[in-house]
Amino acid sequence: MDSIFREFFKAQNINPKQIHNDGHGATATALSNGVIDAALLFSYPPFAAIAELESSKQLYFVPLSDSEIGALTATYPFYSKDAMPAGSYKAVTHDVPGVSEWNMLVTSSDVPADQVYLIVKTLYENIDDMIAIHSSSKYMTPDNAVKFNIPLHPGAVRYLKEKGINVPANLIPPEYK
Repeated sequence: MDSIFREFFKAQNINPKQIHNDGHGATATALSNGVIDAALLFSYPPFAAIAELESSKQLYFVPLSDSEIGALTATYPFYSKDAMPAGSYKAVTHDVPGVSEWNMLVTSSDVPADQVYLIVKTLYENIDDMIAIHSSSKYMTPDNAVKFNIPLHPGAVRYLKEKGINVPANLIPPEYK
């Protein structure tokens, strides 16, 4: 994300004095202490550290314009147009346009297909438990699994096909049988 947004800032003629890379908690602390003026975070809200910061500071959430979203999604096809939902934080009274990317579980192609199949099956068939851990898991559906742009593991392909999901040819790895 760092190199992508450095290039994006340059293309948009945005010239930050400094760019820091840190986790959500350290970023919230840096905002609170005035060390940084703005933060760019990628993860499904709410972040506990940012919600806590909002209890003592007034925060502003800056939407991306349609042209900025278009520039990002055209250059980096793993991003898609999205929005931070209204209500994510007190200051977010309307959806805030931006981009998102899909989270994925990555493994080596050397892991046996039967093992990956069982992992994928267990995750999808226990989705309510996943949602209880983090609400963003509601997007973890078999239909969304084919929105990636890299080949899936043969074990994942097997599970998706069993569930009647049309797996695009570009997502089927050469070793799939």
